[in-house]
Amino acid sequence: MSTLAEIEQAVETLPRPEQEMLWQHLSRRLFPPTGGTSPDPADVEQRRRGLEELRQVRDRNATGKTGAPLQQVMDDLREEGVARQR
Repeated sequence: MSTLAEIEQAVETLPRPEQEMLWQHLSRRLFPPTGGTSPDPADVEQRRRGLEELRQVRDRNATGKTGAPLQQVMDDLREEGVARQR
């Protein structure tokens, strides 16, 4: 198996429990547990800066108006779809 497509195809032929076992193995290999070690200070600082940047973007784009709840939007879209089908 030399390509990612071939590997994906082979994985799809595996029974579901074996796919899950493979996923768990790869997850442990690619993302090993930290083992309780403290995070790298540079990573913590980078995350802090990233969150601060997101806060600034949110504040710049805030209109002060709240929108319709998601459920209401979804209901409206469904009603429009039903009305078009008639």
